[in-house]
Parts: sequence; C-alpha cells; structure tokens
Amino acid sequence: MAADAELAGLKLAGEGCKPNIYVLFVERAEEQVAKLAERKWWVFGDRSLSGIRDIVHERGPVRAWSNVEIRGADGQFIDTDGILKLPTATRIAPSIRRETLAAIVVIERSAVLGKTPNQIGDYVAMRALGGVRPPRNGSKETILALFDSRITETPAEMTAFDRGYLQGLYYTRNAEFAAVTQGRIARRILKEKDAELAQVSKQVSAP
Repeated sequence: MAADAELAGLKLAGEGCKPNIYVLFVERAEEQVAKLAERKWWVFGDRSLSGIRDIVHERGPVRAWSNVEIRGADGQFIDTDGILKLPTATRIAPSIRRETLAAIVVIERSAVLGKTPNQIGDYVAMRALGGVRPPRNGSKETILALFDSRITETPAEMTAFDRGYLQGLYYTRNAEFAAVTQGRIARRILKEKDAELAQVSKQVSAP
C-alpha cells in the first residue's frame, strides 16, 4: 500500500507519525460497523444518518469511508465561530478544498481467503486513497472487483484504470474545480492503458 501511495505522488510521513488510515479485519463486517454506528458514531465524521446507513448496508464484505473537513484553498481552518477567512476572492479557482482527515476500511476476514497481500493492499489503497466504491455493475477493469462475487477472474494487482485514477487524483494538492480533476484523471487512465497495450504488443512481437 505504501508503494501505491508513492505511485500516486503522495509523500509518506516519517517515523512516529499519527496514522490516518485504518484497516480492520473482522467477523461479520456489516454487524460490526452497525455497532460502531450505534456506540461510536463519531468515527463516521459529520455524516448524516442516511449517509451512515449507506455505509452499514453497503453490498459485499467490505465497508469503507473517509472523513473530511472543509478548509480554505491554501489550507486555512474554519474558526470557532464557523467562519472561514480567505485572503483573496476569485472565480478562477475554488476558494475551498476538502481535506481528508482519516480513512477507515473494514474487511470481513473470511473474504480475504484466496487473496494475495498485494491484491488486498491495492484494493485498500483504492478505497482509502481513492475514496471510491466498487462499480455497481461489476468490472474486472479495476482491483475494486476483488471482492465482487460476480467476477470470476479478478485482477492480480492494480490495473491501468486504478493507476491512472490515483495519479490523476493526486497530481496536485492545490484547490481546483472538479471538472479539471476529472479531465486529468481520464487522460492519466488513457495514458496508462496505452502504455499497458504497448507492453503487451512488445511481448507478443518478441522472437
């Protein structure tokens, strides 16, 4: 997973840092997360009750969520009166950004049987760093299919889609409009797929 973070361009904190990604392997994931919602609701951040229910009742053996807070474009905090003071006003770039405080991934123990550590680490990276859920219709084009019972042959590692997504998402730490980020992610995914196809063609044509 550390390698996935570096692939995305993230710098890992040094020794003694406070962790902000938590991965839990439990029995009966839905039941355990439901207990968390009842007894320690604060671990879900400022989500609404309906948002928490969506997490609890997510399909499959995994539950994952990230807690974020709103800050100024340059990292300014909202003060105790709920006011965010910004040095400048502009329409060229957003004045706020979402800062991830923590990511939690809960996996049912029985579901990891037959999966490799690399597969699990890559999956967790996409859920925790990427903040994305598995596609509803199922797709083997992403490591997010790892725990999808409808997919018989899951990827052995991150796919071109996954690598491109993370690289595009974390290309810059500056605040920017969603359309800009989405466009860059799409270009990075296409670049990764082209590189993958070129590598396959090279192997096929080799004597």
